[in-house]
Amino acid sequence: MRPLLFDNLSQLWRKLVFYLRRDQFDRELEEEMRFHLEMKAEENLDAGISPEEARYAAQRQLAYLHAA
Repeated sequence: MRPLLFDNLSQLWRKLVFYLRRDQFDRELEEEMRFHLEMKAEENLDAGISPEEARYAAQRQLAYLHAA
C-alpha cells in the first residue's frame, strides 16, 4: 500500500496540472472561436453586407451554432 501522504500529494499534483492546462485550453478555444468569427464576417463582407452588419451577422450565426 502507498502511504496516505503520497496519495494526497499525487492528487494535489494532478489538480495543479489540470488547472494549468485548463487555462491553456480556454485560451486556445477562445482563439479558435475568434478565428471562426473573423472568417464568417469576411464571408458576409464578400456577400456584400456592410462591415458592421457582417460582424453582427457572424456573431448571430456562430451563437446559433453554439446553441445547437
